[in-house]
Amino acid sequence: MGHSQAYSIIPLRWLRWTFYRESYEDLPRHVFLRHVRAYIMYMLGCYLLPDTSGSHVHMQYLPLLEHIENFAHYSLGSAVLAHLYKELNLAIRTSRMYIAGCLPLLQVWAWERIHVGRPTLRVPYPRDIIGKPLALR
Repeated sequence: MGHSQAYSIIPLRWLRWTFYRESYEDLPRHVFLRHVRAYIMYMLGCYLLPDTSGSHVHMQYLPLLEHIENFAHYSLGSAVLAHLYKELNLAIRTSRMYIAGCLPLLQVWAWERIHVGRPTLRVPYPRDIIGKPLALR
């Protein structure tokens, strides 16, 4: 890792160790909001916008969390999809060994669109699942 890159990332392990608590009820509001921001950063780095390292999240997302009340109005789904498209484009290079992005989203899309490799649905009891997306089933 380059010297400048080391100062622009947050280790996911540190986020989890530092901000995880059994209960958040006794925290003052400003401290609680720090924990909320840390959790969102953790979710961005692990599931929604991961990189190929899988061990850190870039600090470029911190300004988005400055005003946490505005975060609900961001189009996070569009950002996740754009990031996944970018990673799919980079993954076709011969020099690239890994792929990043929201891979469960790619897997659900593949189950819905590609019949090869689709899991066989075995429901032990009848349910009203006709017409529901495969990922929900």
